[in-house]
Amino acid sequence: MDASIDDMEGVKEGWSFLDLLYGPLPTEVTIVKSGDTLQISGESWSIWSGSGHSIEHLWLQNASGDILISGDQIIANITPYVGISYMSQEADPLGDCLYNLNDLIKWISAKALALPALL
Repeated sequence: MDASIDDMEGVKEGWSFLDLLYGPLPTEVTIVKSGDTLQISGESWSIWSGSGHSIEHLWLQNASGDILISGDQIIANITPYVGISYMSQEADPLGDCLYNLNDLIKWISAKALALPALL
């Protein structure tokens, strides 16, 4: 389902107070998915995307496999939250998480330094 320009303007107006905290919404968005690559500061980063902890959580791994950015799917000293969202009450987040962890293990380089989220 594609959002119309009117829908997006409504979102922009409704959440404009966040601009004061985080800056304005971007004017362009690029959709990425597992298998895509990004160029960041001249280096190629591969993308892995999976669900469970959150919807379409992204991980980035540099081309050499030395660095892995895991975000908040890995958090030191605690486990990530896996639960039903009001947006997808019929989903199976635990099943998705377990399935995606098996897929993720195959994608991560054994030599990668993982950079998790901090609390």
